[in-house]
Amino acid sequence: MKEELKHPQIFSDMSTLFEIYYHIHEGMPKSFRVSVSEKVLHELSEGMRQIVLANNVDKKSKEGREQGALRIAKLRGHIEIARSFVLLGWKLRFVSNGAMANISERFESINSQAVKWERWYCSYPP
Repeated sequence: MKEELKHPQIFSDMSTLFEIYYHIHEGMPKSFRVSVSEKVLHELSEGMRQIVLANNVDKKSKEGREQGALRIAKLRGHIEIARSFVLLGWKLRFVSNGAMANISERFESINSQAVKWERWYCSYPP
């Protein structure tokens, strides 16, 4: 029987970031919420999807590690796109300074974890 898959810390952190942002999203003006803010939620959920897929590869095979590294690269792209849209919301004053500081710190932590994970996939012994 195959061992149950456990999510890494980065998944929990992305989930928490999603929750935090969702509460901010609910209070935004409808036009921005529909045109831009929903894209942030989409990018975060796609990032969580990439985490699950990266964690589910065969880490013992070279092909699996290459797939994992590719998934992490995609994750990092989703993180940067979401961060850019949140920054736009902050510049338009739909995201408070305090919320932006909290969200930015979380984005940094998640990105740092992704970089380390990607390095692990790329440097794992053959």
